[in-house]
Amino acid sequence: MLKRRVTTSVVAFVTASLFLVFIFVYSSYQSIPDINHEQETVVGNIKIGETYFNVEIADTLKKRIQGLSNKESLGKNEGLLFVFEESGTHGFWMKDMLFSIDIIWINSEKTVVQITKSATPESYPEIFYPSEPVLYVLEVGANQSTSIKIGDELSFVEK
Repeated sequence: MLKRRVTTSVVAFVTASLFLVFIFVYSSYQSIPDINHEQETVVGNIKIGETYFNVEIADTLKKRIQGLSNKESLGKNEGLLFVFEESGTHGFWMKDMLFSIDIIWINSEKTVVQITKSATPESYPEIFYPSEPVLYVLEVGANQSTSIKIGDELSFVEK
């Protein structure tokens, strides 16, 4: 009888714990902004080395989570520029990507420190990381970074 009472108590405790975990996870998920709602698109022009790009700016959590996922393609010299609040070894993956990209990693001094060439959708769930902390990451179509090299400078320009 005591064994049954202990078993019942353990089951009740585990059930209550799982329920609390569910509530915590659900409420945390609810606090992340809905990335499916329309967002203001911020665009700009940048130059890296001698190459100009027309970019969308991903400067909010919603935009960084969405990234280029489910986008069909990028045009020549188009990209998505991720701008973070602070430098870090921010990881990127190819979840829900429909095309290959080059990833250009740029530090807080606006210097290109690494280039990941032709990351493919099939590489998911691999996560790509920079070799050192970065403040900016530029995603462009595969083979669009051929004229960019380590040490090139990022500048924001008006066109």
